[in-house]
Amino acid sequence: PAPSFNKNTESVTVRDGMLWFPNMSVYLKTFDFLFKNQGQLDNWEKTFEGFKSMRTAFEEITDEEQQMMARNGSIKGYENVISIIRNKEGELEETINIEHPIIATLVNEDGLIQIGDVVHKYTRNKIIRLKNASQKQVEELKLVNDQNLPSFGKISPIIRNTTPLNSSRAGNNTSWTTYDAGKKRVKGQLEYYNDGNTKGYSGCTHHSKKKFGIWWASKTNSLRLQATGTAVWGSVTENIDFDITETNVKKTATYALSYCLVTCQTGPVHIDGTHSCGDCNHGSSVVCYTDYY
Repeated sequence: PAPSFNKNTESVTVRDGMLWFPNMSVYLKTFDFLFKNQGQLDNWEKTFEGFKSMRTAFEEITDEEQQMMARNGSIKGYENVISIIRNKEGELEETINIEHPIIATLVNEDGLIQIGDVVHKYTRNKIIRLKNASQKQVEELKLVNDQNLPSFGKISPIIRNTTPLNSSRAGNNTSWTTYDAGKKRVKGQLEYYNDGNTKGYSGCTHHSKKKFGIWWASKTNSLRLQATGTAVWGSVTENIDFDITETNVKKTATYALSYCLVTCQTGPVHIDGTHSCGDCNHGSSVVCYTDYY
C-alpha cells in the first residue's frame, strides 16, 4: 500500500520557505518514515507548498547554468546547494552540499531547517545552530557558506567519510568509469555521514559530464545502485540489501543504507556497492567496497 503522508506530516509545516518541526522527536520520526519510503521522497516533498529541498534544487540546475558557472569560474548564487571539490582522483567535480538523500530532502534550497526553536543552517562542511533566530538572522544565514561563517550561533562540523574503492579494500583506488570518448562517466560512492542528529551510511551512483575541466552532474534515464553488507549499531547487526534502479531522469541515484541516532555506538561495517548506468555505453558499471572499524 502507498505510504500515508498525512499521518507523518500533520505537525510539520512550512515557515519562511523551510520545514518546521515542533521538536526533535517529530524530526526523527519523519526521518525514519522517509528512510523506510525512499522511493517516495519526491512525492512527500510535493505535499509542502512553498518548500523546495536542496535535493530538488540540485536536480533542477540546468546544463546552461552549469556552463555559465564554468565560464565565469564561479558558483556565486548556487553556494547553498553545490560545491566544486577536488575529488580523491585529483579532478574537480560538482557535488551537492548534502549527499545524504533524506537530510537533503528535509533541508531547503538555502540549507535551512527549523527544529523546535532552533534554526539549522547546513553548509558543505558545517552546521550552524541558532536558537530563537530573528528574521534578520535567518536572512543572514541564507548567505552563509564555508568561506563566510557567521559570528553567532553554535558551529559544528559535519563528519563524512567518502570511500570510493575499486579493486581492493586497501588503498585509494578510484571507482568510476568513463565513456563517450572520456566526456561522460559513471561514479560510485559509499559514504558515512554524521550531522549531530543521526549518523549512517549511504550509497550513490553519479552520472556526470566533463565541461571546462570540471565534472558536472548530468541527468540520464537509468541509474542503478546495488548494495549489500552489514552495519553494527551497538549490539545490533543490521543487514543491508538494496537493489534500486532510478528510472526517472536524474543526476544521481542516492539511498540511505543504514542509520542510527547519533548516540548509538558504531561497530564494524562492511558494504559492497555496484553502481551502474543502463543507458551509458551498454551499461557502464563500477564496484565500491567500504569497511569501517
